[in-house]
Amino acid sequence: MLRNSSSRACVVVLLAIGSAGPTLWAEAPPPVDIPARGSLPRAVEQQVQQRMEYWLDQLRDAKDEDGIRQAAKALLADYYKSENLSYRYIYAAQMAAKGPGYLAGMTDSIRQINLAVSVSGIDQVSIQPALGIMVAHANPAVRYLGWHGYRSIRMLALAQGPSFARKMQDSLAKRAVGEQSGPVVGEIFLMLTLPPIEIPGVSEQTLRDTRREFLQITRNTWPERCRQVLAGDASITEACRSAVIALNSFGQAYADDEAQRKTILQMAIDLAYCSAKAYDNAKGAGDLGAANQELLRDIENLLNNVKGTQNAYLVTALTDPNVLPPRGVAVRRAVVENWLDALESDGVVKPEFKEQPKPRLIQ
Repeated sequence: MLRNSSSRACVVVLLAIGSAGPTLWAEAPPPVDIPARGSLPRAVEQQVQQRMEYWLDQLRDAKDEDGIRQAAKALLADYYKSENLSYRYIYAAQMAAKGPGYLAGMTDSIRQINLAVSVSGIDQVSIQPALGIMVAHANPAVRYLGWHGYRSIRMLALAQGPSFARKMQDSLAKRAVGEQSGPVVGEIFLMLTLPPIEIPGVSEQTLRDTRREFLQITRNTWPERCRQVLAGDASITEACRSAVIALNSFGQAYADDEAQRKTILQMAIDLAYCSAKAYDNAKGAGDLGAANQELLRDIENLLNNVKGTQNAYLVTALTDPNVLPPRGVAVRRAVVENWLDALESDGVVKPEFKEQPKPRLIQ
């Protein structure tokens, strides 16, 4: 089954920073004596920097995987050494300044991933410049971790006001459309999923502007994702289950906005149309058939949530033992007949996505 492809990607990434065996290096700088609260003396900041550089050097230069993992674990352990917010902010800022340079000099994936795990685990807004570089990295695992890190700080970033929010939105707008890795696409959609309610500490205006921008970014990516689902891209089909989660949050937030509601319903039916056709093409079989079946169930739940209905057109077509084969025909009818009829009063129209012809083999 493909449902856990994003989860498997997380597991692979986390294994990269798993238990480490002993590695002998030159002695590390002594642990820093951090005050429980308040600002840090300049001398303490310098000590923090020395220890960070030591572990970054070890991560870069270690001769085996155990050494790489041990250095990455130490970087995170130092960050979590104290709950002093001033210390954590400074640590994140120093990592944002130094980490990207080390990352740029690493050619092997195991070092890149372990450094990216360390950076993505630092949940302060001052880490944001490093995340912006990670989401543009050639290694999809690094990009995945960059978006994961963004997701962990997005509320803090919004609480800082429009300038921090804009930096985050710019990264999304630049990188979301062209991304081709399924697990990364799924993480981007989760990043775009804001709670449909007020967020403590975030101004109403900043939240409203960010939600509108996030919906626009989602719309910009939508035609490409629909075409990929229609073409039978299993990893993108899996990722689009996270896209439906994002649409559901927008649907709740814009429940009283007729224009936005129409947009969300049209996007949902566009994706359902492409998924139903891909399901039919796969004859409902294999991993691709299963992935589209799950996606179609999710879309029907979304449509019912937005409409306030309890229709089971797709579920019936997918599961009713009385449906005559081929089942894919019934699934497509559930979209283009039943659901389109139900959405006609909302202004939803039939999608016009076409399958691309497969290249002919030259004999």
